[in-house]
Amino acid sequence: VYSHLMSSYMKYYLPHGVYRPDGGGSTSPRVDGGEATPLDRTAELFLRLVIEFWVEGQVSPPTFAEGIQRYRNGRIAFMSTSSTSSSSSSMNPTMRDSFELTQPMKTTYVSPPSQIQIGVLNLVRHLVSDVTVRNMVKSASVSCQRRHVQEREGRVATTGADDDATAKISWCLPPAMSIIQPSLLNYIADDDATAKISWCLPPAMSIIQPSLLNYIRLGLTCGSIHDRRSIFHRALEAWLVWIEPWNYVMKRRAVAVTDSSGGNNSGSSSSATHRAGEFLRNAAATVSSHRVEYYPAYVKPKPTSASTYSSQWEAYVVSNLNLYTVPLAIFLKRARELDFSSTNEYPRSLALVQRVLRVFSKDVVTVLNSVLNRRADALSASLATMHRDNLKAYCPPSSWKLTDCQLDATNLLEEVFSRHQKRKNEMDIFDRIDARLTALFSGKIGSDEAALQSLLSQVRYLMHLPQDYQVLPEEPQSSRGWGRFLGLGRHKDDSLLVENLLEPERDASGRLTEKGRSQIYSGVRKCNPIDVHFVGDPLLARVKTYEIPALVELTVQASNYLNVKLGLVSEAATNVVEGQTIDDALLIMERYKKTLFRINLRFLADSRNIIFALSCGGFSGLLEVSSAELEIIEKKERKKIEAWRIRVN
Repeated sequence: VYSHLMSSYMKYYLPHGVYRPDGGGSTSPRVDGGEATPLDRTAELFLRLVIEFWVEGQVSPPTFAEGIQRYRNGRIAFMSTSSTSSSSSSMNPTMRDSFELTQPMKTTYVSPPSQIQIGVLNLVRHLVSDVTVRNMVKSASVSCQRRHVQEREGRVATTGADDDATAKISWCLPPAMSIIQPSLLNYIADDDATAKISWCLPPAMSIIQPSLLNYIRLGLTCGSIHDRRSIFHRALEAWLVWIEPWNYVMKRRAVAVTDSSGGNNSGSSSSATHRAGEFLRNAAATVSSHRVEYYPAYVKPKPTSASTYSSQWEAYVVSNLNLYTVPLAIFLKRARELDFSSTNEYPRSLALVQRVLRVFSKDVVTVLNSVLNRRADALSASLATMHRDNLKAYCPPSSWKLTDCQLDATNLLEEVFSRHQKRKNEMDIFDRIDARLTALFSGKIGSDEAALQSLLSQVRYLMHLPQDYQVLPEEPQSSRGWGRFLGLGRHKDDSLLVENLLEPERDASGRLTEKGRSQIYSGVRKCNPIDVHFVGDPLLARVKTYEIPALVELTVQASNYLNVKLGLVSEAATNVVEGQTIDDALLIMERYKKTLFRINLRFLADSRNIIFALSCGGFSGLLEVSSAELEIIEKKERKKIEAWRIRVN
């Protein structure tokens, strides 16, 4: 009921423009002569109430001035208690610190109820899907692109008559005035062009823009990232809808034409003529007397699909500059909290990262960098200034760059790649065969590696990383053929692996030496997550996800009993130490390595082996049944042949 009422209010107070398929623009009560007119009092009151009680709620983030002051106070307090010297650069936060600057100062953040989150998301969808946005942005984008070409070529658009007049006037002017005249004309043309550009967002989007930025910032900063119904994911969805309006496409549907006179035959000749005209005009869409109605439809992109951004949306990106950059910085900071270690959660977490980064295609990043690095044309710079003025106190510093988040982006890549590599290394032959067969039948051979390489290329361009940048060093493999296909290759020399991974120095037990600690502290070496191995006896390892716990306990007891009875191991070696330390685990592992042979029945607790054995047993049973049926059929055929011979004789 609440959702239906909210939808009705939005359609009444914030109506959409009428789409024209011939490209003639839209007709809307909010647009007059190509420029947006202010909302009426009732519509603005409705929107202000929604912002006050829903979008802003009870907690709002600090302004950027307050956040920067808190940031500097914290750095000053830290440096006063340590021997670290302060510098001006360390006192100024960058875009990477957006997460810290968004934290509430005096109150604890309480996420809004689920119904309000859904209502805000529906409001964002309603505003973004308005065809008026498309037409206003398209007009502004054409002006920006024309201006960019003119500035790049070092000229200003003028008519032929103006050129002739200018030539005649320049001929009769003194040399000093002739020299300065072109620059003066360019300066005047710049002012005129800047004055002609208008704000390309409708009034409703302009009003809600600052509050929506704070809503997204707080949701991404304070929401739970592991609960898919939390404010984090709802705010993320609203953010992606806002920054990708080009995912809305106009579709048509047939709507029945109702007769105001009460019947089809009781109308006048004029109404019949009108219906006939409607029928002929809409004959391409329907074969009955229906009129065509256009409506916006959201095409949800896949995480691996390319962005459908085009140059006609350039003005929209510039007018929402900080809604692209600030939430991205917060997301990159928190994305490392996603679960990449679990087999089930890894694809979901990777898809979420891909879905966000796919928005920032090369064209979008080029537009963002042109404004952030002050290389944009005069019209784009004017739109960016209007955008900053609209955000007011919640506008971040203009000195922020996308490259400020380079460290967070590379840390996220290392997390994803290392977890993927570790999962590959922990896979046994059955896992590898299953993964290869699944990829073979689904037509996605090497899809994981291709997705990771695509992710790497996106981050390279987004954060301006070197083209030869690699997240993890490649591991040389010695096996070929089927062993390489199944991923069973091993390294020829372990020293090569140590050198490639830049592993710090360790002793024989695997612990860091003093030199290894100093190497890590100085940054010369680093620990890699894929180097973490199990320490202890594999027979006594924890229960795996593919094992049956009850059978694990039985098979371990049976293995220990047989090994002791056969004299393969001592009885003391089978005792499990409760609460063992790392030293105990190292002693057990050394004792296991010295054992030449022993019985290990734990493979019988593997559910995959059980399924394989049952499948083989069922298949052999079917073969036995089929052979018995063949014998019965053969006996019947022999009896028929004998009966036929008797009849012939």
